[in-house]
Amino acid sequence: MNDNITFVTHLRLDHTDRIKNLQTILNYYSKNFEGAKFIMVEDDTSHNDNFDSVKWPKNTAFYFIKNRGLHLKSRSLNYGIHQADTPVVVALDTDCIVPVSSMHKCTDACMNGATMAYPYNGYFIDASYNM
Repeated sequence: MNDNITFVTHLRLDHTDRIKNLQTILNYYSKNFEGAKFIMVEDDTSHNDNFDSVKWPKNTAFYFIKNRGLHLKSRSLNYGIHQADTPVVVALDTDCIVPVSSMHKCTDACMNGATMAYPYNGYFIDASYNM
């Protein structure tokens, strides 16, 4: 089932923690969804070399969209979604990790006719106060 999923992520290095967050979600999702594909779309005035240090999963495609420095997250996600060739596409944020069971429920729903599924249980935990 995991080969039916493409994770699409918008990349913009606006904080030094962004690289750590990105590496964390890539490690988590590639380990828990073996066979899934990843599409990374960076948008900015120029490519940020810090992304070159990331250990990308084996099924990763990287795209860069040059713009005038505007933060165009929706445009980048839409671009990545159009590149996907799997029946399920996940717009993945670099700051959120979804439980594997929730992601499987959403994938099952989409594979069985749902147009969209959102793995949100009503709770969002701000971990910055726990650090």
